Amino acid sequence: APALRHPGGTNRLIRDTAVALAGRMTDQQIVGALRDMVGLHRPFPGLTCREALVDAVRHTQDITLPLGREIPVPTAEITAAADHVVSYGGRGNARVFRALPTGAVRLTATDADWASGEGPEVDGTMRDLFLLLTGRTVHLNRLGGPGAAALRERIAA
Repeated sequence: APALRHPGGTNRLIRDTAVALAGRMTDQQIVGALRDMVGLHRPFPGLTCREALVDAVRHTQDITLPLGREIPVPTAEITAAADHVVSYGGRGNARVFRALPTGAVRLTATDADWASGEGPEVDGTMRDLFLLLTGRTVHLNRLGGPGAAALRERIAA
């Protein structure tokens, strides 16, 4: 029952379990274990393929952006992932994301036929909006539109 040993939610459970496991393995064993998992899919209990899509898109960006790499995500996949995040409505699985005050704006993609929300428009690429929806502020400065400045101020507060 790892969840009982690591209270505090899904992210805490994953982090603490990974830290404990890494403490018992050499670097070579960790690399080998990761290689052994290539192609293996074991969803976390209670999660669906939609959460797997959200995680794949989100974590790919988490890894590649700091490296200065652009990994394109097909429009159908990133819009489906964004729609799924929006469908949480801040409840349930949304608790794994940093909560950002996006409820009072309309997010509009500049490179896809996608929009969500009501209020002053905040526009940006689908990737930048998806990152925002999942609690990432790395490209916040790239967002535009009449609601962008106020959104940045609310996030900074």
